[in-house]
Amino acid sequence: MPLRSFLLSLLALVAVGTVAAQGRLTLDPTEGIVGTEVVATMSDLTPGAEVDVVWVSAAADWSVADGRFYGVTAEETRMVVASATVAADGTATAGFRVPEDFGYVHNVFVEAGDEAVARGGFIVIPHLTIEPTSGPVGTPITVTMTGIGYRFWEIAWHLLYDGAHAGMLTAITTQGTAVATIPATGAPGLHTLQLLSGTHPVPYLNQQQSPNYKPAIPTVVRALFEVTDGPAVMPPAPEAQTLSRDAATAPTGEGPRLWADQASGAVGSPIAL
Repeated sequence: MPLRSFLLSLLALVAVGTVAAQGRLTLDPTEGIVGTEVVATMSDLTPGAEVDVVWVSAAADWSVADGRFYGVTAEETRMVVASATVAADGTATAGFRVPEDFGYVHNVFVEAGDEAVARGGFIVIPHLTIEPTSGPVGTPITVTMTGIGYRFWEIAWHLLYDGAHAGMLTAITTQGTAVATIPATGAPGLHTLQLLSGTHPVPYLNQQQSPNYKPAIPTVVRALFEVTDGPAVMPPAPEAQTLSRDAATAPTGEGPRLWADQASGAVGSPIAL
């Protein structure tokens, strides 16, 4: 191909790319927890065009097959969170609320039909709430965390009660929201619940210099619970806490197979292989 024809073709491709990404998108704010109200301001768009603000996320799941764990799979998902009509000056404004979704970075596009005309980004910040915030010893505390991520360095947060490890929260199959219940313990007074990021800054002791560190994402979130005077709240009877005895399904396929006759049950339940 002659050099002049090649350069013209290249310029044409650049022009097409410029048209496809001609607009501008500004989000205010650019970070926040689930439920944050966001204003999307768009400019340099085609007057009169109907545009959608599209939130990009993922449908994630654990990848397990043949008795082996392979990590996490994630298929891209797109959701229209706002729509607008472009004014004569090429601008448009729309508001939306951050959906209950995975945490960390999300792409946000402005689309006219099937064409992306502008792009921005929003960071969903992990957030901790507890309910109730006070009660006597034994009170069940419901711990809810939104904005947990699904990518490798974002999936795990460790729950601490007064500095002691009480469990781990992850939300791969629950779209970024994890819920757990623990009993209140200790003497009357304030007690600390913390969720410590178990992945994204590790193994760096100086977390702020980790290549996975994101300033908007805290490495620790916390809440306070007050143990009050009064009769202790006792847990349910043991039989009410046990798993039901559910029969297992024999595996299919060729070759040797091994399975138990029961798929679940309480500690000490007999099983046959």
